[in-house]
Amino acid sequence: MALDGLRTKKHITPHRPTRRNLPFALSPLLASDKVATGEWDVRRFAYIDALRGYAILSVVTAHVALAVFPSDAIGQRLVQSGARGVQLFFVTSAIALMFAWHSHANGTAAFFIRRLFRIAPMLWLAIPATFAVGAAIDPSGGATWDQIAATALFLHGLTPQWINTAVAGSWTIAVEATFYLLFPLIVVSVTSLKRAAVGLALSFAVAAAGWFFLLSYAQALGAEPSNWRSFAFTSFVVQSPCFMIGVGTYFLIIRSDISDRMAMFAGIAALLLIGALCAVTTSSAAYIGFAFAFGALAVAFSHDRLRMLVNRPICALGLISYSAYFWHFLVLKVLSHFTSTWSFWALFAAVLPVTIALSAATYALVEKPMIAAGVRLAMAISDRRPRDIPAQVRI
Repeated sequence: MALDGLRTKKHITPHRPTRRNLPFALSPLLASDKVATGEWDVRRFAYIDALRGYAILSVVTAHVALAVFPSDAIGQRLVQSGARGVQLFFVTSAIALMFAWHSHANGTAAFFIRRLFRIAPMLWLAIPATFAVGAAIDPSGGATWDQIAATALFLHGLTPQWINTAVAGSWTIAVEATFYLLFPLIVVSVTSLKRAAVGLALSFAVAAAGWFFLLSYAQALGAEPSNWRSFAFTSFVVQSPCFMIGVGTYFLIIRSDISDRMAMFAGIAALLLIGALCAVTTSSAAYIGFAFAFGALAVAFSHDRLRMLVNRPICALGLISYSAYFWHFLVLKVLSHFTSTWSFWALFAAVLPVTIALSAATYALVEKPMIAAGVRLAMAISDRRPRDIPAQVRI
């Protein structure tokens, strides 16, 4: 089967090509979304960027709501529902990595190099940026050197005293880095939808047992009691089912026996479930339900269903979502410092465009060059070309 002039491997059946799930130029600044690597390039699916776009939009909404009305009932609903954008990032990350692994097919060392060049540069840039903003606004605060070093080495998720200190929200990076570390083992062990279901069941068991262990662990390390639950929740152990849902979603996406009608049903069911969860609960325990809904939504998008939701603006936002994740914390901190009388919509309308502008700049100047450098280095050490099926290389 040919796909956009590319041959596919017989054990992979990618979904049908359409103008919406093939690459397109999003703007002059973000145009040519390919990794320049000499003789080949790895292409993207627009719906992956769309999912990331909705994820970062949800996260920004949550943090703006937290800044404006942290104790209001409506604010809490926005905070908890919007915060589930992080789980959407995790599900999407697993889907994208499954495609990327089977596309590159050039080994574990090359995989780790690509991942390092993908996530490290912006994290390392965020550390001094966070320090500078913090020093300007509150010179008495700031992270300690051990917290900064732990964050730079992706070890900040190990203790409550390190997590989210040097860079706001960086617990997600610690979780992602742990997933990357385990991913080669996962991808060679989970080779079918049935095995993905078994892996998901195991992740539920690990998350349940790990929750109680991590509460005791945080207590033993002398963390404030108010931080025990948040530390446990922001661990890879508790978040691991989201990644396994993403792995299972990948196997659903590449199946040839899922019809467009079934995919549409999955997408509508996902939207209804998301709406119901947002309406009836503010508990973070609903994160698993959200993750299942996100997986179903990805299946619908992959079949070009609900196509209005996969549009250029949201894909463009998804393309720069990694930079935006770091920038929106700093923009929000600076804007909130100048006045405490923001309404939700005013602050959101101020934070989002500034975040987009800064993120577009760092995507073009930092992320893309470093991603390309990582791919070239990975190719050099593996001396192999990737399998020629469309895939994602950005997380």
